[in-house]
Amino acid sequence: MILRHRLTLVRAAAVAGLLAVPGGLLTVVPDAGTATLRAAAEEQDTAQFSRAVRVGPNSSLTVSNLSGSITVTGGRGQEIRIEAVKRVGHETARGSQIEDVGIDVAEHGDRVEVRTLYRGGTTHVSVDYTVTVPDDAAVYVRSVSGDVKVAQVQGDTRAESVSGNVSVTGVTHLDKASSVSGDVSITNAAADSDLSTG
Repeated sequence: MILRHRLTLVRAAAVAGLLAVPGGLLTVVPDAGTATLRAAAEEQDTAQFSRAVRVGPNSSLTVSNLSGSITVTGGRGQEIRIEAVKRVGHETARGSQIEDVGIDVAEHGDRVEVRTLYRGGTTHVSVDYTVTVPDDAAVYVRSVSGDVKVAQVQGDTRAESVSGNVSVTGVTHLDKASSVSGDVSITNAAADSDLSTG
């Protein structure tokens, strides 16, 4: 039983790629250390992004994403806060590919435009966005491959996905909610004119 426990620790550490092999002998790592090594390996496959933009009344947000989810929630204050996580989504891809994916935030007065930029042919990295906006902001969000969620927004709202589900909740001026191959869920939302869901 003791030998089996040690082998388990060795395998976990070897996967992390951080196991020393002095003189051809494997060094056994304690449980706490193994957890740390696993966490370090996982962190190499993700990268965090954070940005806050001060805006005035009746601001607008546009998010364009190729792969990954977009979640936008209305709140108090006059700030658009953008949190994003870049992830390597293929076991053969390396963490270096994360650096080939950029997040561009352009400010045009009270308009904020966020885009995911892919460089160097990188295709195995997705970006998940979580954004908080003033509740009077207009929101226009689109993901090619990923779920889209918008909640508690009073401005004009368009939520679109090609391959992903779309959920809209508590929106007072819904212009469009659509998905080509996913489900569309609309709860407690109102539209000023005919609502497009296709």
